[in-house]
Amino acid sequence: MRICIITNSFPTKANPFNQIFVKKFQDELVKQGMDVQLFYNPIFRIWGNANKVKNFFANLLKYVFFFFSFIPFLLKNGLKVDVFFTQGIIFCTLAAVLYKKISGTPVVCYVHGGDLNRLYRKKNLSFKILKYSLDNSDYIIVNSINIYNKTILVTNNINIKIISPGVDLSVMKPLMDLNSLKKKYSIPSDKKFFLLAGNAIKRKGFDLFLGAISKLEPSITSRIFVVILTDGPEKELYNKIIADNGLLKFTSLRGKVFPQELNDYYNMADFFIFPSRQEPLGLVGLEAMTSKTIVIGSNVGGIPEFVIPGVTGLLFENGNVDSLADCIIKVLKPEFNASNYFAEIEKMIFKHSLSNSVKSFIQIFKTVKK
Repeated sequence: MRICIITNSFPTKANPFNQIFVKKFQDELVKQGMDVQLFYNPIFRIWGNANKVKNFFANLLKYVFFFFSFIPFLLKNGLKVDVFFTQGIIFCTLAAVLYKKISGTPVVCYVHGGDLNRLYRKKNLSFKILKYSLDNSDYIIVNSINIYNKTILVTNNINIKIISPGVDLSVMKPLMDLNSLKKKYSIPSDKKFFLLAGNAIKRKGFDLFLGAISKLEPSITSRIFVVILTDGPEKELYNKIIADNGLLKFTSLRGKVFPQELNDYYNMADFFIFPSRQEPLGLVGLEAMTSKTIVIGSNVGGIPEFVIPGVTGLLFENGNVDSLADCIIKVLKPEFNASNYFAEIEKMIFKHSLSNSVKSFIQIFKTVKK
């Protein structure tokens, strides 16, 4: 069976961090015996950060690149495809369902949440494209209960299933000799290490965390060390907040890193802070848990589906700096015992493994195959 993954962005030399999870999914499909083709927007070969620019002209340019390269791709490969597996609705699923009208090739749409979160309550042209694409897909996969509940408000399609994007446990895994790792990355071994990772955009809420630690007493901040792995439009704002609030002594703002290095950081961290204002699921939070790092997350979107208070992690009120500060203070108290969480964290990670997720996807591909 030949599966064709259609995605807008993909890791390229211009931006090796674009949608790494799609590359991991492609590799795991091949590993499990699938014949996989890939199509992505060629604009990302020359403009790595195209997704970060949101205006009419940028969007028009991305659409032109996508569709005018997708047409020759279909002419060459379309009839050889058994199932189209689309990552994203506005570009990818629309193109696939339009081609389906001609070829009959089934379409499985994976809704990660970005397009849906922006559009599901609107009634504009983009919303109509969203609804048309979902209505005409053979199967819709969503990554969380949160996104499922929004999807059913948009489409009449009843073929919807929740499947996690999955954590690659061959890369994200516990490591030994953490003292050597800390020396390598200049992490003080006598401090509690708090880690944040993701794009420097408002939705990720890193400014909320900086606001929370700005409220802490020196007796507390003297016991912690913070690393933020990020790049993007708000990075300079973070630098300013850190400088203006005297956080430089214990806060290090660093760039994004590749998965193997990110796994090093997960292992070194005592706590992973996940302060998103909006989050369809939150794969980085699940990745952090593979090294038994305690996740402190906002109670928004899909995060509460795997961060269970007192069981697998801690939650704070979305957007509430004081609530986040209280969580930080709580985990630094002598009576807090991280090992009490480890057994349930292991169960949660097994449930969200990439291998198990791909097996579920393959079953759906076999169901809809023409």
